Amino acid sequence: MEYKLAITDFFNAIENDDEREAKQLCEAVQHELEVLNTMSGLNASARVFIKGIAELKGNVSSGKMNLARRKWRTLKAGFNGFLKTALQNAERRRSEQTFEVLSGGERKKPAIQGDEVSGKSPPLSTAQQKSTRNTFDNGAKITPAETPEVLSVGGRKKAAAQIDEVHGKRVSQARRQDDVADLSDVNRPTKIAERFSELFDNEWVDVFESLSKNKGDEQLKESEIISILLEIVEQAYHFCYVEAEDQITNIEVAVAGILKGDARPVLQSARSNQNQRRRHLLLQYRKEMAADATERLSKEFFQRYIFRIFENNSLAIPSNGGPTATYSRKAVELTWLMCVEDPPIFMCPTRGKFNPSLYRPYTKTGTEADIFVWPALKLNKDGAVLLKGVVQYK
Repeated sequence: MEYKLAITDFFNAIENDDEREAKQLCEAVQHELEVLNTMSGLNASARVFIKGIAELKGNVSSGKMNLARRKWRTLKAGFNGFLKTALQNAERRRSEQTFEVLSGGERKKPAIQGDEVSGKSPPLSTAQQKSTRNTFDNGAKITPAETPEVLSVGGRKKAAAQIDEVHGKRVSQARRQDDVADLSDVNRPTKIAERFSELFDNEWVDVFESLSKNKGDEQLKESEIISILLEIVEQAYHFCYVEAEDQITNIEVAVAGILKGDARPVLQSARSNQNQRRRHLLLQYRKEMAADATERLSKEFFQRYIFRIFENNSLAIPSNGGPTATYSRKAVELTWLMCVEDPPIFMCPTRGKFNPSLYRPYTKTGTEADIFVWPALKLNKDGAVLLKGVVQYK
């Protein structure tokens, strides 16, 4: 079972522009930072991220949310992976040891050394190292944080109770609905939404940096790059939605032809309950086989849409192995998974009447939207919000 972490919720609170909740989490975040600082075997890059999260907490505590909004994405990317896994393992053991103490068992010395968590800390990926440079490339000297004293069992118990209380209050309607689904399904709606958010946190940033240098002296404006990246994911969703509808119709025709021995069968009206049940079964089958279509759809989308989008913006056609190709491929993979859900996950349109409850701010807050940065997702067209979009206010 994955241990709930205050640092993860802290990042989410900043992402949702919830200053009050972010401040409430600061004490629990400090506890988890202290646990991380007691671990041996962490390399210099890992300690840079720990120091960065501590500075981020300081920004939030002092009410400097504008600074926090600029830093959290890179720090979250650096935290996810080894640091997150190590902290979860350490906190899980701490919880088990606390239970032993409360149960009258022998109190054991906490084992939270880095080498015992998962061996020597591996070197960070190129993307994580790049994120480190981007975050701390301000001329400041980075030194490993000093190791503080470990909290007492009572203090840790109090912090853990606070974390659990915060988590209990943050269960969304969408997640409650999704809980009735098969939890073994790695492609259930909430997981797709999480991966879609990670696409914005990671590959989106890579392509943004690449496009900012694409025109040399005639550099693209930030708003132009944002519009291009948004167009790619929205076109990917439209492309996959049309493909999904056409595909299920073709599957129905093919199955009917096989069963009836008719090369050109005519489908009956889909209004009857019997036909709806048949369609639902085919949709379930198609979802199980959805991954088989990803490679074909990604190549087709890249050739048909990416080429056109870049040509329309007078940009050089991107290579198949570059950041744009990776971003495009993952956008198609995720939007395809959205569209094969029954009913499909709904990507909220960024045209028409603006609903501020569906979005969080990009770098500026306000009341009037300037440009849309990232689309919001709903469980279905009339369902609960799965993921808030991002908007730049005027």
